[in-house]
Amino acid sequence: MISPLISLFATNPWRCGLLLFLVLFHPLPGNTAGAEEIASVDELETVELQLKWKHQFQFAGYYAALEKGYYREAGLDVRIREHGGERSPLDVLLDGDAEFAVTSADVAISRARGYPVVALAAIYQHSPYALLVRVDSGIQTVSDLAGKRIMLGQGWQDAALQAMLQRGGLGATAFQRLESNFDATSLLRDEVDAFNAYVTDQGYLLREVGVEPHFIMPMDYGLDFYGDVLVTRESEIAENPQRVEAFRLATLAGWNYALTHAEEIVDLILEKYNTQGMSREHLLYEATMSQQLIEPLLVEIGYMNPERWEHIKSIFVELGFLGPNSRIDGMLYEEFRRLPAWVEWISRHQLLLLFGLIAMMVLSLLGVIFHMRRLVRIRTHALIESARHYRTVFDAAPEGMWLIDPARKTVDVNMRLMELLGYSKREMVGRTPLAFVDDLNRDIFIEQTSKIATTDRRSYDIELRHKDGHNIPTHFSAVTLRGEDRRVKAAIAFVEDITERKHMEAELRSSELNLRRLVDAEPASVTTLDEDGRLLSINPAGLEILEAEDMAQLREASLERLVDEPYREQFKKLNRRVFNGQRGALTYSITGLAGGKAWLETHSVPIMDAQGKVVQHLGLTHDVTDRLRMEQQVLEDREFLQSVIDSISDSVMVIDRELRIQLMNQSVKSRLRDFHVKPGKISHYFDLPFVSAPAGGNLIQDCPVHRVLQVGKQASAILSRPVSKARSSLSKVEVIASPLLNPDGSLRGVIEVARDITEHLDLLEEVRQQKDDLQHLAHHDPLTNLPNRALFLLRLKQAISKARRSGLQMAVLFVDLDRFKEINDSLGHAFGDRVLNQVAERFKQSVREDDTIARLGGDEFTFIVEGLNRPQDAAQMAQQIIRSLEMPIRVDSHQLFITTSIGISVYPQDGKSAETMLRNADTAMYRAKDEGKNTFHYYTEDMTEQAFERIFLEASLRRALVQNELAVHYQPQVDTRSGAIIGVEALVRWMHPEMGLFQPSRFIPLAEDTGLILPLGETVMRIACRQMVAWERQAIRPGRLAINLSGKQVSSKELLHSLQTILAETGCRPEWLEFEVTEGFLMRDPEQSVSILQQLRELGIELAIDDFGTGYSSLAYLKRFPLTRLKIDQSFIRDIPIDMDDIAITRAIIALGQSLNLQILAEGVESEEQKSFLIKEGCSEAQGYYFSHPLAVDEMTRLLATTRRLPMETADD
Repeated sequence: MISPLISLFATNPWRCGLLLFLVLFHPLPGNTAGAEEIASVDELETVELQLKWKHQFQFAGYYAALEKGYYREAGLDVRIREHGGERSPLDVLLDGDAEFAVTSADVAISRARGYPVVALAAIYQHSPYALLVRVDSGIQTVSDLAGKRIMLGQGWQDAALQAMLQRGGLGATAFQRLESNFDATSLLRDEVDAFNAYVTDQGYLLREVGVEPHFIMPMDYGLDFYGDVLVTRESEIAENPQRVEAFRLATLAGWNYALTHAEEIVDLILEKYNTQGMSREHLLYEATMSQQLIEPLLVEIGYMNPERWEHIKSIFVELGFLGPNSRIDGMLYEEFRRLPAWVEWISRHQLLLLFGLIAMMVLSLLGVIFHMRRLVRIRTHALIESARHYRTVFDAAPEGMWLIDPARKTVDVNMRLMELLGYSKREMVGRTPLAFVDDLNRDIFIEQTSKIATTDRRSYDIELRHKDGHNIPTHFSAVTLRGEDRRVKAAIAFVEDITERKHMEAELRSSELNLRRLVDAEPASVTTLDEDGRLLSINPAGLEILEAEDMAQLREASLERLVDEPYREQFKKLNRRVFNGQRGALTYSITGLAGGKAWLETHSVPIMDAQGKVVQHLGLTHDVTDRLRMEQQVLEDREFLQSVIDSISDSVMVIDRELRIQLMNQSVKSRLRDFHVKPGKISHYFDLPFVSAPAGGNLIQDCPVHRVLQVGKQASAILSRPVSKARSSLSKVEVIASPLLNPDGSLRGVIEVARDITEHLDLLEEVRQQKDDLQHLAHHDPLTNLPNRALFLLRLKQAISKARRSGLQMAVLFVDLDRFKEINDSLGHAFGDRVLNQVAERFKQSVREDDTIARLGGDEFTFIVEGLNRPQDAAQMAQQIIRSLEMPIRVDSHQLFITTSIGISVYPQDGKSAETMLRNADTAMYRAKDEGKNTFHYYTEDMTEQAFERIFLEASLRRALVQNELAVHYQPQVDTRSGAIIGVEALVRWMHPEMGLFQPSRFIPLAEDTGLILPLGETVMRIACRQMVAWERQAIRPGRLAINLSGKQVSSKELLHSLQTILAETGCRPEWLEFEVTEGFLMRDPEQSVSILQQLRELGIELAIDDFGTGYSSLAYLKRFPLTRLKIDQSFIRDIPIDMDDIAITRAIIALGQSLNLQILAEGVESEEQKSFLIKEGCSEAQGYYFSHPLAVDEMTRLLATTRRLPMETADD
């Protein structure tokens, strides 16, 4: 481009001299003196260029302009700054920290908002911003993104992408928007379906890991934004117009060099500018993609279209980033390329400066010469680059290009033409095109080249001769180039290799020939007709059907005339329908030329030309004479079959595979009339009013027809069907469905035969009920309706078998009413029977539903109790039976108090057969009578004793909870290295007023079984918390207080409520507490355990696993529990250091706890050797008799008040 100064030189030399004089000797604001500017190339002006991102090939042209000296030749020392992230490039520019910046199409927003920014050049003709998806995701277009996860910003940076989604039909709610993180690996981790990415480099990151990228480009939706845009300030143009122009030209020269020397610039970036650590392959990929976005072969680098900028602005308005009246006037550099204001001022005051100009003319001319030489050097370099650019276009063209002069001599050829013919440029230049054809094609060339002077454009096919002698089919598109005087300057031909096209044409001709053969071989008639119904073509099969020898006969006799009279009008309508562009079909009869009769079926379609106009009627016609004859025979056979099945009294139907009724007899029709339905109105099986469609999963089981269709075998069922439309009564119908097969054995349909068997079934039901009554009488006591001895023994044998398989125990209870004989003797047997009935009812209410009660006779009852964990559990059932008779039994005016004696035998220890179990229970019952009646007795003495002890203990424990007989002892927990007390564990003790001290092992299991563990645990917690507060007041608090929680406590919904109540009552703080839960309980329901323990931990309570190592913990769950401590079970400590297995297990537990950042406490330490081992292995906490036995509260208080270290030298281990 010509600068404003050069324009002035060219139009007014006199004003030029005046201007130069003042430029050289009269300094004006904002400009340096021209003499100083031109005086030395080494005195360079320093300018800052702010990039929009980190160094990469995206900015290659600027590196090339700097490193190749283009900036230096323009008198500039350019310093390139990469983006720092704090401010945008436009902010840096407007703040005055840079003279030039690289930004995006957002420059239009800044301009419209009043900022003085000017676009110098659009480097990237297309924005590199697009949506990146994986090819294997199946997403190809915007519509495929509906409901998908899209990483997309909401600001102007993503304006083109937002507009693309709207134009593709996706509103803001039609997809899931995610915040941008500019990390392409989000696609690899399946965190997002589409990603706002740069085309130039982020696709490479996916390909590098084997994932093929696909870009959805805004330009494909009419949203073609400019990419990188070089910008400056208005003040920079006003104050330094020459510097701006020089910088712009040098930059464009740098970009021309970078795009034609991509590999060299990539190496330069790797050496000097690779701040991102990109690989050479990555940079080469970016260079290739940048070429496609810059399009240097199609558009001059830096070109900007004002209308395109207006379009971009309208998109910003559409998205709401700008108001509807926004303007971007003055944004483009072209609008500023005029004489500066100070030049205009000089022109108006030229007379005042005339004498100065004359005096300094010689110096001015010298300055002009020097300055012109500098401008010529810049222009020459630009022209060289331009020539190189268009040479690149010429050589890179996909078609051959052949330039000849008016004398028909070759002037130039491109690389593609040389590759096509095998000649070098030197071998072709200067020779006429006739040298590159054989004799057969010579005349074509002579004819076409002779037209150069008379025609401007020519197009023809010709075969060129390759250097190795073979011919190449080509297509020439030639253009005559003329001067302003219309004289021929040259001719250029674009040469396309059409070898492939010639092959395709040959294949097309072959395909047409094969199609003709196929039509001729078709056994059906193939014809074409014109709009008037005239026959245009027919194949041999058609001639045979029409009894014609050739087409000539049919031209003489119109095809329409061969159609029999009843069908001629229909045939004409078919032809009109086809020429209206519709398909059609017709069955009709004809009379051939020889008089033969035939039935034909024609299927017709229209044949259309390229414009969609119907030009022919194509008909495919089959001779269906035999088929129609067979259909008539089938109709007659069907009528015969109908008469046969109509004579059958049962309902008979034939149903096809789609459940359509094909045939029904008169019995079915008669039933339909009972429902006021006409038989002709019913077509589907389930439309029959007496047939109900099967529902849900019973589809096959309930419907024999469905079963046949599914399995292909006969099926039957007895169904309830209504008798009439009123549906008030149902009949039982036996339905038999049989498969109807085709000749090849495949299923054709179903034959259903239905017979009403209501009366027959009623008779069978009456017989069955009588049989059931007899069966019940045989196995049940007629008085109480309880099972009798026979049924009891049968069930007892079954219970024994079940117990043998499950490994559980079961028991037989033999119950006898005490002194019942006296009731019978005094009040009569009828009265006694009434008493027995009430006793039986009470027994039923006292046992579980699964337990069996039987009456063996008289006043003897037996019970079967299954699923016992321990033999003593049978005593609970015996107690329930005894308690069920505690209330008096009232019969008429009599009030009777009845007791019972119970004998218990337990499987397997008391017998392994039904007879033995019953006999031993009977024996035990008599022992109970001997011991005073109204009690129970086991067949084995020690079981009886254990059962009574258990009952005694349960009653005593209930009393102990009420009368505060429970006490809490405390065992110290010690730091293994220092011996310092770091906590205590609360251990419950029971001081029975008569039997003395009970250890926990005797009453804790009982409490668990009876449910007393909940109040017991709450009592211990309350006592221990109250004691912690007392120690705190005495300033001797021992550290943490460890309390054991049972599984039932943790599972209880009241745990948190009762804990918070106790803490509030006692004043104890939750952080003083540690709850110990057994490993086995946690793993019973780990998911629920995590939830409960998390709530306790949130209160500040520490959590420990007690007896660790004795259960089966899952490490996956262990790390999820909010634990603070592991307690090693004393069974592993007991034999250390003798047992090597215990040593290995203990080491493993310590290592596991340390890896999970848990404290480790060893239980049951009883020797110095055990303590030393634990210290060596890193276990810092322990408890056991080596340090101290559990102590009563007074002893523990004295210990805390006198010493804090254990063991004491005087301690008694």
